[in-house]
Amino acid sequence: RAEASRQLHIAEGEISIAYVRQFLQGKAQMPSLPLPSPSPAFVSPPSSSSASRRTEKGFYLKGIFYPTHTVRDLVEMSFRKVEELMPGFLLAFYRSDRNGSRSRRYISQRPEELFSEDFRRDHPEWRRQHVRGFVSADGQKWWLMVNISAAAGKAIVQSIAEVAGLPWGREEGIKVVWPDT
Repeated sequence: RAEASRQLHIAEGEISIAYVRQFLQGKAQMPSLPLPSPSPAFVSPPSSSSASRRTEKGFYLKGIFYPTHTVRDLVEMSFRKVEELMPGFLLAFYRSDRNGSRSRRYISQRPEELFSEDFRRDHPEWRRQHVRGFVSADGQKWWLMVNISAAAGKAIVQSIAEVAGLPWGREEGIKVVWPDT
């Protein structure tokens, strides 16, 4: 009974502690286990039920669906993927009037540029809590404001579409799929 409670479960087979000891001493061979088949590339979300559709999160860009888990990932991946599609986009967005407001910017080349001096003074932990850095495909370092709501994230992606000249809200352009936005 004690021996049974010490058994290891691997995949669908069971291997006892004694068997593992024999294997480690070179007296036994590990059984071959079936490997799971890799999942295919995800091009389009399933449309089988409205329940599964409500839990999807991500965005379409030029007909390809990119799943994301958080609003931070949604915004960062949107910037990255449009930059891959249109090299130089990040710099164009950075310089555009769609890059946030006077006191907050969505993207910058220096983290201090994301927030006003007043905000940085009033929130000493601003860099750790509100900023994420990433490197673009051309090797440039960029900083992203990430303390945002789902609605604000969707608005930022809409600004990305406008600056890139892509149709907003359409799968062949940019379309955000996010529950409750």
